[in-house]
Order: sequence, then structure tokens, then C-alpha cells
Amino acid sequence: MKKNKITILSAVAIGSLLIIGIVMATGVLNKKPGSQAKINPVPEILGEFAQASTTPTTPTPINVNQLVQDSWQSTKEVVLHTASEKVTEIEKTVVNTVNKEITNLSQSQIDALKLQICRDLGVITAVPTKQP
Repeated sequence: MKKNKITILSAVAIGSLLIIGIVMATGVLNKKPGSQAKINPVPEILGEFAQASTTPTTPTPINVNQLVQDSWQSTKEVVLHTASEKVTEIEKTVVNTVNKEITNLSQSQIDALKLQICRDLGVITAVPTKQP
């Protein structure tokens, strides 16, 4: 029973190897340089087949300055649009945060905060005295 399975498996393996060999041989024979030129007269350049054309193609002139200007303008528009959106978003976040913090402060804390901001900005240089 075991020898019968080994015989069947070896026959399948040999058959598979023969099929693989036949496929490889036909592939090699089809890729011969002489047969390729006869079958396909269109030249192959860097893996791409060139289109056979009856009229010669002339290269179109490219205005490099115009191309650079267009690229610069489109990039500028995208950056400005994105930056203005980010600034607006950050401004809204800061205003909301400050509003939340201020609602929790007392009037004396608000006055002290104003005084500290004025000192930091250089608006007030001396400490004000309390009036009686």
C-alpha cells in the first residue's frame, strides 16, 4: 500500500517537472533574438514598445519659464489656503481655551492676569500701588 502511494507521488512529480520543462523550453525558444525580430518588427525600448508611425514626430517646444511660473503659482495658492485654514483653526482653539479658563477665575485673578500680561509685553514697567 505504501509503495503504491510512493509510485503515484513520484509519477505526479515527474509529470509536473516535465510540464514545467516544456513551458520553460517554449518560453526560451520564443525569446530568441532572431525570431523576435521576425514576429514583432516594432522596437522595444526600456521595456516599452515604440509605436510604429508613418509620420516623423517633432518634439513640442516646452516653455520652461511658463512651467515654473505655473508650478510656483499653484504651490503658492495651496500653501496660502492651507496656512490660513490652520491659523483660523488655531485662533478658534486659543479663544475657546481662554474663554474656558476665564470663566473659572475671580475678578482679582483676572486683574492679576492682566497685570502680568502687561508686564510681559513691556507696557507696564513698575508695579502699581494700591489706592486707598
